[in-house]
Amino acid sequence: MLIGGGYPEIFSKELEANYQMRRSLKERIMDGLPAIGECGGLMYLCRSIERNGEKRQMVGVFDGDVVMHEKPKALSYVALEASRSSVIADQGAALRGHEFHYSSIEGLSSELSFRVLRGKGIRDLMDGAVCHNAIGMYTHLHYLACPGVPAKFLKECRAYSRR
Repeated sequence: MLIGGGYPEIFSKELEANYQMRRSLKERIMDGLPAIGECGGLMYLCRSIERNGEKRQMVGVFDGDVVMHEKPKALSYVALEASRSSVIADQGAALRGHEFHYSSIEGLSSELSFRVLRGKGIRDLMDGAVCHNAIGMYTHLHYLACPGVPAKFLKECRAYSRR
């Protein structure tokens, strides 16, 4: 499952209303479904999104709550180093991409798998929240700059589909 970026905060009411999709996605991820949530995808996989005083429930794979801000929290090219292996990179791998977001995540207790060498990430110069075979990150990866990522992810997907 690849959940790309976007603006889930704009459609949070509709996303919250689709309870069956949220429940099914969480069940599959907890069962080991490989998943990548990039920026808006990360936000959707969190517990909730709060915007303009309204808090909407999301998938809940990650226990953090997304809070929207008036000004950008990050706008940068990103360089990452994998501090642990995940479904998209082996420990020590270098990844590149960009980030642009108006949100922050509060209360996230998930282990983070990437050291941010350039950029901001989720918190404390770290990005890539992990839950089973799912990874959620503010970084939008540039796959031509890190071609090992799609190859590793597809290998993980094939292994899951053979279970």
